[in-house]
Amino acid sequence: MVANKAKAGNAHVYAVMRTDYEDSNDDEGRSNFISCHGSVSSANRGARAHVKDHCDIYSLEDPNSNESTYKDKTIGIKVMVNEEGYHSFEVGVHKEELHDGTVIPDEDPTDVVQEATTKKGKANA
Repeated sequence: MVANKAKAGNAHVYAVMRTDYEDSNDDEGRSNFISCHGSVSSANRGARAHVKDHCDIYSLEDPNSNESTYKDKTIGIKVMVNEEGYHSFEVGVHKEELHDGTVIPDEDPTDVVQEATTKKGKANA
């Protein structure tokens, strides 16, 4: 698989972010970068998996949560934790335009790494 050079204005990446809120008056929260994906479907799966993993950490077996889907097919999930010092968290997928960069497909990025390693080896030969 070969990485594709992005053309201006048409390549995107999808960032999964989590924002933690200390209490019900916390309007800003603390944001955490979770992962970056080359497709919206991969990012949405990653967001759902992160919510499950994060709920497992806090032993939230049946969390009070709400999932929304937006017009660009990204999702947002809000989960109530209701513990002292940790009110809730939100996990969202954010679509970002990739400016003059390279998109590595989500399916099998090892092919790209192997190709880059092979090219580097040939350059040193």
